[in-house]
Amino acid sequence: MKRWWKFLIIFWLGIVLILLLNQSLMAQQCDRKNCRLDNISENKGLIQAQILPSQLVRQAQKLYQMGEFKRSLQLLEQANQLYQGETKYLQQAQIYSLMSLAQQQLDNWDLAENKIVDSFALLEKTAPSSSKNQVLAQIWHTKGHFEFGRGKNRQALEDWKKAEQLYRLIEDRLGVSGSLLNQAKALEKMGFYPRSCDRILAAFERQKNDCDNLTLAEIEKIISRVKIEAQPWQIEGLNQLSNILLLKGKLSQAETIITANQAINSSLPYISPLAEAKVLLSLGNVNKAIAFQAKEFEDLPSFLSHVKIATEYYQQLNSEGLHPQIADKYKFSAQLNLLSLFVSTQQWFKAQNLVSQIGLHSKNPSQKRNLYAEIKFALDLQRLKQNGVAIEYSWQNIADIYLDVIQQAKTTENFSAQSYALGYLGMLQMRHVNLELENTPQELISQALNLAQQVQASEIAYRWQWQLGKIYADQNQREFAIASYQASLMTLDSLREDLASLTREIQFDFHEQIEPIYKEYADLLLTGTSPSNMDLVNALDAIESLQIAELDNYFQDACLTSKVRNINQIDKNAVAIHTLILPNSLEVIMAMNNPDGTTSTQTFRHHRELIAQKDLETIVQQLRLYITEPDRTVEVKKLSAQLYDMLIKPFEPDLINRQPSNLVFVLDGILQTVPMSILYDGEKYLLEKYAIALTPGLRMLNLQNPTDKLSF
Repeated sequence: MKRWWKFLIIFWLGIVLILLLNQSLMAQQCDRKNCRLDNISENKGLIQAQILPSQLVRQAQKLYQMGEFKRSLQLLEQANQLYQGETKYLQQAQIYSLMSLAQQQLDNWDLAENKIVDSFALLEKTAPSSSKNQVLAQIWHTKGHFEFGRGKNRQALEDWKKAEQLYRLIEDRLGVSGSLLNQAKALEKMGFYPRSCDRILAAFERQKNDCDNLTLAEIEKIISRVKIEAQPWQIEGLNQLSNILLLKGKLSQAETIITANQAINSSLPYISPLAEAKVLLSLGNVNKAIAFQAKEFEDLPSFLSHVKIATEYYQQLNSEGLHPQIADKYKFSAQLNLLSLFVSTQQWFKAQNLVSQIGLHSKNPSQKRNLYAEIKFALDLQRLKQNGVAIEYSWQNIADIYLDVIQQAKTTENFSAQSYALGYLGMLQMRHVNLELENTPQELISQALNLAQQVQASEIAYRWQWQLGKIYADQNQREFAIASYQASLMTLDSLREDLASLTREIQFDFHEQIEPIYKEYADLLLTGTSPSNMDLVNALDAIESLQIAELDNYFQDACLTSKVRNINQIDKNAVAIHTLILPNSLEVIMAMNNPDGTTSTQTFRHHRELIAQKDLETIVQQLRLYITEPDRTVEVKKLSAQLYDMLIKPFEPDLINRQPSNLVFVLDGILQTVPMSILYDGEKYLLEKYAIALTPGLRMLNLQNPTDKLSF
């Protein structure tokens, strides 16, 4: 018996040793193949080795961040296959969400949308839980990127808000911050710069998310925190904050932030090539903006210095031997910004050479196209041709760029990009009627307007309402033209608070994109032998609105409150004289109270002086110069008499009849630089006849007490 028991003991010990040896060998093998021991069967005593799907997902996420979208997708497919047949719906929904993001980057929009639908469907099979909320937030995050990529900025904003709410519910700070930064991107695209900036500050958890009152001390606190924590989302957030402050015209703050961000990024153990490229691009953009601000202030040394610095940053991104992901994603943007800089500074030869280097489409056919960048390229090509620079693109070639963008935007349902391309194509055809296009300029711009209104993109719609007004005016359809201009101005007014700083955008110029709308509208109202009283009232309103818009532009903030007023509400014995400088005329409107002074109604007089704007500017500039020279009395009187004949003489009979106590001037442009008191009628200066007051506009006068006489 003892021998029998010894035999059994030795036999079982052998079995155990064999099992342990097999387990050890399998474990070593699994370690080499990134596997794990799992699913030990209690019934069969079998040990199975499986690949961890979660490890595949993590690796796919890293590849995505590096821009390796196809490889990322392959790993996600593998992870999904490992979950097939199991009921791990949350994990599968998460994988579908990540697959959608990769498909979006590859411009496979139908597949991307299908994965989002599938992920939502899987979540319907799961019970409520914190984990479900986590995955659901990720799916809304993905859907927001899907809508944003198709130009549906408002829908993207709503999706990212839903993601934020879910992240807050599960107290996921990182998720909340990421959602807020995404919302900021959507708001920026919509032109809502102050709101976008406030969202970025909220992502950094500042107590006061007020970008307009952001102090240097607050900026330093944000930078200090990023230096300590140095998380990727924070570096991205600093870059976004710098960009939005640039668009708001806060150039010194933008420069401080992006310079600090560059130092932080450089200090990290691993420098992300994509993050580095973003910083370089932002540094170029900031220095470009500083250069043009210096030019505006006639600071030539600073202008030249910052143009050089901006050029160097752009050229770093335009150099050979770049990391492939930088070349694909940022080289094109750097080239376009550099081209825009050369065009704006009239460096025609450099611009000409750069145009020949720019390829519209990446050599990688799967690389996501930047449709807005292609539109910007077409606009710069137009400026080059308009200035007589010889380039390989014909007007038809430029039109074809817009047509290609339109087709691509249709495919991806990017309605905003489609609207821009249609509108600019219509404007191009207005100037070059021989283009081979199927639609008229009016049809193209009408389509552009419909698309902008469809996605509620008011920041785009006002442009096309304006252009339709120009078309109707050329067709002598006065009522339609007036209605279109009024619609454009109403749209601008609705965006006033958010677009007050839009004029500092690199591609944007107040004097090209805003001011002409007011002036052309007023010109349309005043055209004809005898404008009606209502036409004059509306023209005055346009002049007043322009004054407010100019001050908003100067201060980079919609800081002014206004209320429609007439001169009777300010001083019953005063007369208001409004001026508007147009390219070929000077418009002057005089507003007077009724003789009895018992009603708020007014009488208007209008005079159009046919004089070219440049000739008027010459007169004013000479007068300004001669006023400072004591021996130029004769010249001063001569020039002052010319201005008197334009501004006052046409209204002399009414002035003699009314005998106003004050003349209140609301002056336009260069007329604001000379004192009205010096106007000379051949015998007396205007100051010898009337009390004179100047105001940027009657709307902006703050009446503390209507019964008190206004002190000018």
